[in-house]
Amino acid sequence: MSVRRRSSQALVMTVLVAQFAACGSDDPTGTTGGTPVSVASVAVTPDSANLTALGLRTQFQAVAKDAAGHTLSGKTFSWASTATGVATVNPTSGRATAVTNGTTTIRATTDGVSGTASLTVAQALAAVQVTPPLATLVSPGQTLQLTAGARDVTGNAIAGQTFTFTWSSSDESLATVSSTGLVTSLANGPRPVTITAATDGVQGRAAIRVGARPSARGFHAMAYDAESDRVILFGGGSENFIRLQDTWAYDLDTNTWTDMSPISSPSGRNVHAMAYDAQSDRVILFGGGIVGGTGASDTWAYDFNTNTWTDMSPISSPGSRILHRMVYDARSDRVILFGGLEFPANVFYDETWAYDFDTNAWTQLSPSTKPFGRVCFAMAYDAESDRVVLFGAETDQGLFADTWAYDFNTNDWTDMNPAPGPSVQNYQAMAYDAGSDRAILFGGAGGSETWAYDFNTNVWANMNSLPHPSGRWGHKMAYDEGSGRVVLFGGLTVGPSRYDDTWAYDFNTDTWTLIH
Repeated sequence: MSVRRRSSQALVMTVLVAQFAACGSDDPTGTTGGTPVSVASVAVTPDSANLTALGLRTQFQAVAKDAAGHTLSGKTFSWASTATGVATVNPTSGRATAVTNGTTTIRATTDGVSGTASLTVAQALAAVQVTPPLATLVSPGQTLQLTAGARDVTGNAIAGQTFTFTWSSSDESLATVSSTGLVTSLANGPRPVTITAATDGVQGRAAIRVGARPSARGFHAMAYDAESDRVILFGGGSENFIRLQDTWAYDLDTNTWTDMSPISSPSGRNVHAMAYDAQSDRVILFGGGIVGGTGASDTWAYDFNTNTWTDMSPISSPGSRILHRMVYDARSDRVILFGGLEFPANVFYDETWAYDFDTNAWTQLSPSTKPFGRVCFAMAYDAESDRVVLFGAETDQGLFADTWAYDFNTNDWTDMNPAPGPSVQNYQAMAYDAGSDRAILFGGAGGSETWAYDFNTNVWANMNSLPHPSGRWGHKMAYDEGSGRVVLFGGLTVGPSRYDDTWAYDFNTDTWTLIH
């Protein structure tokens, strides 16, 4: 009995050993009983791939198998491309990158055995690029050659294919485009003309401004030169907070802005003030914020006819300041200045000054009654009533919506105290419309209301104009006597964004028109 039992146990052990040995053939470590299993083949997936743009990538994977087709783990592969000019492949990861159109073989190798996959690079049309994408044609009759190119999804030019483009203009009354992409300007316009190039259902565009204009800005100064029938603009602050130094002239009759580029001019500045002295035919500029963060106290005169700025350097003048306002009192032949801020001391001025170009002298008028010191208000000269009209304020005590009138002949300020009118705002703009005998006020701190003030009845009227410029502040307005309309340019919206649009307001029709 003991002999048979031992024999049975030996038989069981023999079977178990045999079964264990047989299981070794599926050992994922690639060994059998400690003996390495040879790699018989390598499979690469995907076995083919397509890339439709240069720079695009795709990932390949590789597995090693033995002669029985079992997967062998733990293998390290080296990768290569047979045409690196078409596509490259990372030698350790198998990530391939398209270089140019064509076909290449991607090879993965381990233990001297390789597997392959095919990779084709064929750029597909994804976009049309029009060059230049933005341009300005300064005057009617000018031309500009545009070009169009087919691009893949990564923005690379498509090689080896020919595309035919169809060109079109969004407004052929302002600019036309030929079948070859030649743009011809016809008239100045309020908005850029969109030029489109299309092929195979894909479009590209360019924006073409017709007519030069000042760059987007706020806190500039404007005045209407009646003798030359031009609105004169100087300086202001750009979107990147640069104090500008350019001089522009706007002709409403031809809807044309001209960069005057005088030989010399005041230094770059913003929050300054200007007024047109009709008797001397000069635009007078005073003060403003200059480089270094301080206020200026210089007086300049601009002659449009000679395109010359002259530093007047009077013996005495108001102190340095920003955010003041100036108007020309035609009856007295004086430029009237009020308010402002001494910066950086933050002193709010309540001073009234008069400038006489003929004697090149500033005089402090010191009226007994006057508005309290302020900045960011609006001011205009009512020629029919011979009064300087002032509205609103930002002071060290807050914001106000008061209305004052100044009479140079009696040297008196009068608090008009009209019925409720415009809301409490700051940085509005105002201009006197001689045709309607109204002071026109617009905007302020993002507002978009248009109000008209009648000094004779002491009434503010909300014009409820539609359409109208978008809400803005830091813009400027001037009344163009030749056309009988108020011209508005620029200003700020929420954040640092500035406008570069030109609007005209007609009181008789209560209409704002975007004209440039």
